[in-house]
Amino acid sequence: MNGGTIEIDVRITDEDYRRTWFWFNKTSLTTWAVVGVVSVVLFFFGAIFVTSSRPEVPLLIFVPILSPFFISIYIRWHLFRKIRRQAAIMASTNERKRFSFSRNGMNVESDSTSVQTSWSGFFRIQEIEADFLFFTLRNVFFPIPKGFFRNAAEINKMRKLITENVSEAKRVLIR
Repeated sequence: MNGGTIEIDVRITDEDYRRTWFWFNKTSLTTWAVVGVVSVVLFFFGAIFVTSSRPEVPLLIFVPILSPFFISIYIRWHLFRKIRRQAAIMASTNERKRFSFSRNGMNVESDSTSVQTSWSGFFRIQEIEADFLFFTLRNVFFPIPKGFFRNAAEINKMRKLITENVSEAKRVLIR
């Protein structure tokens, strides 16, 4: 950290992208898991109820209840596959970047490009267990793995810089 500036050299791997995309999609993954579980529970309760009261009713009438279960399995599988593919593509095209953070915002430089964003230009800044995520739009973010920071003190300086320059409504930090 040079006089209020934090500089980090980052080369994000496919594992870094995969971890952050799984975190980003956890609500969808959880929702579809719940839909699948509820479908199976409804199927078994319906089967038990109907077969105990009317044994002549075939269980095939309950197959439509299992449709959401199979749909949820497909959607989760597709989402996992999409995340893995996207992470591999992003990592293969990723080049080393130098992130600089100061009271003015974030500057990102690589061999091919340079981007500067003021703190007010961020939609949200989210800290998760292993990363900082800087959202420039609702679904677009720069992941910065904490492993690229030199030590815990530098991570704390990053939290302090974010706290001083970003409104509470736009930041979620781990303490």
